[in-house]
Amino acid sequence: SFVPLFERIRSFAQTDVTVLLQGETGTGKEIVSRLIHTLSPRNGEPFVAVNMAGFTSHLIESELFGHRRGAFTGAVTDHAGYFEAVGGGTLFLDEIGELGLDCQAKLLRVLQSGRMCRVGETTERETSARVVLATNRDLRGEVEARRFRDDLYYRISSHLVELPPLRERAGDVELLAGYFLRKYASQYGRTIEGFQPEALARIDGYPFPGNVRELEGIVSAAVLIERGSKISPASLPAHLLGLKGNPKDLEAVKRQTVLSVLAECDGNRRGRRRSWGSRAAR
Repeated sequence: SFVPLFERIRSFAQTDVTVLLQGETGTGKEIVSRLIHTLSPRNGEPFVAVNMAGFTSHLIESELFGHRRGAFTGAVTDHAGYFEAVGGGTLFLDEIGELGLDCQAKLLRVLQSGRMCRVGETTERETSARVVLATNRDLRGEVEARRFRDDLYYRISSHLVELPPLRERAGDVELLAGYFLRKYASQYGRTIEGFQPEALARIDGYPFPGNVRELEGIVSAAVLIERGSKISPASLPAHLLGLKGNPKDLEAVKRQTVLSVLAECDGNRRGRRRSWGSRAAR
């Protein structure tokens, strides 16, 4: 359940330990990394997220640790890497399993000593960054396959947060849906108070193969679509409602949309049309 998971996250957040987040794609690893930063004494400092899979192997070292001008072709200026740029904040390194063995060794040194060298330099620099790592791979299996250094694995696996898929977190769906509703209602300037019971039941009953990322997208879209004060089933995608193009089912969704709009304006259809027209004019 979410409560003991949250307690583990909060305990780690209040220290400077390197935290490893492990779970399927879309299970909310970046959300948790931001939560760790928010709950930590560093919450007033920068938070920087880096996807290791987004860089080629010969660029990632430069991006992480920086480089000296002339260190390689194209290095026309000195460059501060992410470890320097984040200062005393939190550096989130996603898809850590994508790092090559050489770069893994250099990352291990930084985690152990708090010191590093820019590419092309011999002078060490200190870093005070707090590091959170994440992967969707089985790192123990990667160690056995000799694709991940065992010394780095044992260094980072002590403070492990395993994020189970959403389908195994029955009590978390409603909590997360409410969080995303508040987030996107604020972001989009919508006054939506919650979910209608049937809409919440549909969300609770869905297995979410895309995990937290899929739930976030569904709620974000529903906040934009909904015209009432609470998210209705009509604002959810058809696959959550079990619809497969049946005209009667689709007509029911259309009817529910109309009812939601009328409910928002107390049944005053003319007034509602004027409201939309005035928005369009603006």
